[in-house]
Amino acid sequence: MNVVLLCAGYATRLYPLTLDRPKPLLELAGKPIIEHILGRLKSVSGQVDKIAVVTNAKFRPHFEEWAKSVSFPVKIDVVNDGTTSNETRLGAIGDLELAIDKGMKDKDILVLAGDNVFTFDLAPFIKEAEGHRPSITVGVSDVKDTALAKQFGIVKFDGKKRIELFVEKPQNPPSTMASLALYYFPKESLRLLDLYERQGEQDAPGYFISWLIGRETVFAYPFEGTWFDIGTKPGLELAGEFFRKWKG
Repeated sequence: MNVVLLCAGYATRLYPLTLDRPKPLLELAGKPIIEHILGRLKSVSGQVDKIAVVTNAKFRPHFEEWAKSVSFPVKIDVVNDGTTSNETRLGAIGDLELAIDKGMKDKDILVLAGDNVFTFDLAPFIKEAEGHRPSITVGVSDVKDTALAKQFGIVKFDGKKRIELFVEKPQNPPSTMASLALYYFPKESLRLLDLYERQGEQDAPGYFISWLIGRETVFAYPFEGTWFDIGTKPGLELAGEFFRKWKG
């Protein structure tokens, strides 16, 4: 399989920390955020053929410098989406399509956000997702709080883990199962991204999943463990405190 790490955002909510440094390269418990994600990928590195980190023109030099120094069993390619500001960004779907077009159409694709850190083992997720092919599988976790659920993309699924509903930041959450911005795309499903983008739909992956429901079967994979969607300075500090103590 191939891996795409989406790292092209401008993280304006973290200013001034991210004025001159991309969020995934901010330090978290002694190392960049993105290296915590790579640490979770090591257990499945034998299944990985390529890794693409999609960034923007502003932060491309930062990631290229980092990629030269990081140690990982698979070569890491930096893909520049050409944008220079938050207003001109391509969005997650556009960046994913760009990475796929850079020689990744021949394999299944694991997609991760460059600002989500977690303790989960990815191997069981990948094994189950492969069994669902050609359907897409979405990683989810129970936030166990309705008020907190309003901040995330929320899914509702049936007893066979087939997603029935996906809503972004709902005022009345249908469940407390939150999307982790972690997706497994069998290579047969990549055509659906092309179709979605040609229709000019919204760029967040959650909207793509919502659009897909009713057209194709989409599965959820509930993870057990801890995760952080780092969007603010308090969130960064909270994650840092956790990972300084975690012995995983």
